Amino acid sequence: MKLNIKANDLKEVIAPMLKAIPAKPVCDTHLYIRFAHTDREGLTLTSTDGNTFVVCSPECPHTVTESGEMLLYASVLHGLVDTLGNSEVSIEDRQGFILVKWPSGNASLPLTDASAFPRPALLTESETLSLHIVSADLQEAIRHTRFACSDDPLKDNMRSVLIDTGNGECNVVSTDGHMLTRYSIKPRGLGAFPTQFIIPCATADIVRHILDDSDDDVTVGHDSRTLSITKGQFTVLTSRKNQNYPDWNALAGMTRMNSRTLKVKREVFEKAVRRIAIFSDKSCPTLKITLGQNRDITFFSENQSINLSASELLYEGRYDGEPMELGLQPDNLLKILTNTKAEFVTMKINEPRTPVVISPDESSSTEAFSAVMATKL
Repeated sequence: MKLNIKANDLKEVIAPMLKAIPAKPVCDTHLYIRFAHTDREGLTLTSTDGNTFVVCSPECPHTVTESGEMLLYASVLHGLVDTLGNSEVSIEDRQGFILVKWPSGNASLPLTDASAFPRPALLTESETLSLHIVSADLQEAIRHTRFACSDDPLKDNMRSVLIDTGNGECNVVSTDGHMLTRYSIKPRGLGAFPTQFIIPCATADIVRHILDDSDDDVTVGHDSRTLSITKGQFTVLTSRKNQNYPDWNALAGMTRMNSRTLKVKREVFEKAVRRIAIFSDKSCPTLKITLGQNRDITFFSENQSINLSASELLYEGRYDGEPMELGLQPDNLLKILTNTKAEFVTMKINEPRTPVVISPDESSSTEAFSAVMATKL
């Protein structure tokens, strides 16, 4: 097998594929990108972490002589093409080694048995069902929800992003059990999709790197074994997980009684929380928010073990409701605020120990909300 391709084109192809290559691989073959060519499928490149596969059918100009397959060490190949600009690169499978040539030099790479490289489970065409989403919408939905996923290995079902297509809507949801975030998008076509399916966090991270802020079509397909997400020349494949996801609708229902509202400029709110949280007890960080009778809004935190405390009056907020105090975990609050794209946010509150909803102000076009559990003061 011999491949001729521009270095810049190859760099753009393999850059997203590197996201599937693990820092600590289970086996050495996960450090490679598989190049394969057949008369039927043409040229395909594949990388994997053992669970998720990224498959690329390059759309850039290239020529291949003789069908076959070879494995190339991913980081070495990327480092090389990163320095060659628009130069022509030739990659050839020779007897006993792989020869890489460019106008001013060449390199030899070890020949690794390509048959040991794992193969993804492809979709069965007769069983495949599809959902079509705008690339920019799915990219923003994952960005807005990914931060709320759990990192607890004992909560495997929460280490994922949920896509819920019930009631003709498409909601992207994540939760770690303490906070929940939801982002609504309008699909181009729901088809006969199941009500819910989950995307593991590692897969969601990879998917983000094949998406962009364009209105290009993204196809999410599935059969009984495999979930695939395709945009342009890239397809991400992973095994479907049939785990029970927490009932996010139940939590959303709990917040419908939240009638007290606090409207504030997001950046001002975030900086105030960040400042006052510095003084909280790191073993049990709590931010006390006092919503006063004269619409005064005060933040307070303390660390009694080392006699630290701080308070700040928030002048730029507007509170409508009865006076009250509530406690929130500052790290969760900051995650929500930093991942909300809006000039103003609205906090909706019911009682001091019930979930608090934070969402972009009604003037924003973003269909999103986050809920965070209040803590005991």
